[in-house]
Amino acid sequence: RRRRRRRDQARAFAGRLAAAHPIGAAWSDWMRPETVVCRCEETTYDTICRAAGDQASGSARAVRLGTRAGLGPCQARICGPTVAELLARRGITATPHHRPVAQPIRLGELARPPHEEESGS
Repeated sequence: RRRRRRRDQARAFAGRLAAAHPIGAAWSDWMRPETVVCRCEETTYDTICRAAGDQASGSARAVRLGTRAGLGPCQARICGPTVAELLARRGITATPHHRPVAQPIRLGELARPPHEEESGS
C-alpha cells in the first residue's frame, strides 16, 4: 500500500509539474539533425525525419522498425511521446504505448518466498 501511495503521489506531482511548465509548441525547432531522440538505440532526429518522409514507410510501425526508435530496453517509455509527436507533425498517426517494463524472471525466483521486509508491508 505504501509503495502504491508513493507511486500515485509521484504521478500526481509529475502531472501537476507538466501542467505548470508545459513544453512550447515549437520545441522541435530546437532540435538539430544530430540530436539523439532515442537514447537506447541512439536514433537521431535526422534519422527519424528521413524515415518519416520516406514513401515506403507510411506508418509509425514502419518508421520505428526502420529506425529502431523506441525498440530499446526502455520500450519507448522515454522517447515514445517525442517520436509520436514528431511523426504526427509529418502526418503519421502514432500513439505511444503504455506497456509495463518486462523482464525475464526465472521460475525459481517466482517460487522463492518473499523477503521478510516485503511481507511486513
